[in-house]
Amino acid sequence: MTGLYIRYGYVSDQDTATGTVTVTIPELGDGFVSHPLPILYMGVKEDKSYDHVDVNSFVVCLVDKNCETGVVLGGIYDDNNKPDGSGEDLFGRLFKDKTRMQYDRSGHKASIDNDTHDVKVEINGGQNGAMVILQKLVDNQNLIMQNVNTLTQAVSAGLTAVGTSTAASGPAGASAFNTAVQGVQWNFEDMGNQNFKH
Repeated sequence: MTGLYIRYGYVSDQDTATGTVTVTIPELGDGFVSHPLPILYMGVKEDKSYDHVDVNSFVVCLVDKNCETGVVLGGIYDDNNKPDGSGEDLFGRLFKDKTRMQYDRSGHKASIDNDTHDVKVEINGGQNGAMVILQKLVDNQNLIMQNVNTLTQAVSAGLTAVGTSTAASGPAGASAFNTAVQGVQWNFEDMGNQNFKH
């Protein structure tokens, strides 16, 4: 392929099955549309990417004179369509449904969020359960520690009651123990975050 040109235009149609698009190129005349052109992807063999270019996206192409062969190098922002994220330390993606995936390398923070609805993340790592909500895990751990301490004190109270009573004072010890553990409750919270499944 000889005589290559840089052309700018708007995606007029896409074929996600083949990874190609046609591009309307205004500088070549009203209504001029290229032949189907492949899109430049990061991975197309063992690792396959499928980040398709939306219709009406502003793109830059490397093509022959008649735009019959060539490649779409990628989409670019213009005066009517500015980047959504700002800051040199941000890497992310804003989807059409307003879901945002973002990593802030200066703050060491990765996030997935949507202001209008829940976002479910599924990780294919096993058959059972969901990702654990860390705060729930901490709450349950604190409950266990609290109840273990109460039981320890109850055992001590029971033994003390036995020791200070007359012979065959088992009932006194049992009574002291039961009184001490009356407030112990094992009501664990569900730690599974159903928005994160594996």
